[in-house]
Amino acid sequence: MTTLSMPWSEWEDYLQGMYRSAWTPESVEASRSLLTDTDQFFEVAREMVRHWPHAAQQNLRHMWSGRNAWLGQASCLYCHAAPAGATREAWGRMTNAEQTSANLTARQVRSEWEGGDRAETLFGA
Repeated sequence: MTTLSMPWSEWEDYLQGMYRSAWTPESVEASRSLLTDTDQFFEVAREMVRHWPHAAQQNLRHMWSGRNAWLGQASCLYCHAAPAGATREAWGRMTNAEQTSANLTARQVRSEWEGGDRAETLFGA
């Protein structure tokens, strides 16, 4: 069992409203737009993990499933304040090809975060 570095109530995604239960149609469309624009999604996700280190640590290191989903949801929250529910609804409106592309982008960001070839670019190491 891993030890949490801080309580979930202090993670950046939680503090920014990741789990709010209400959202707008505009936040769903903005989420779909971000997730289907692979270049923008890549840049936003990279920036988000730099600025939300505690949430990234917990969700990328300690979760063994759902890491791509968290990257998408947290990126949409970071970019345009869409809670997780709006991003899940947006995901359901995407084609299979768009979902595959978004997952590949999330995997690329995860790889960098985990110490891939360009980790120094992501974190300035």
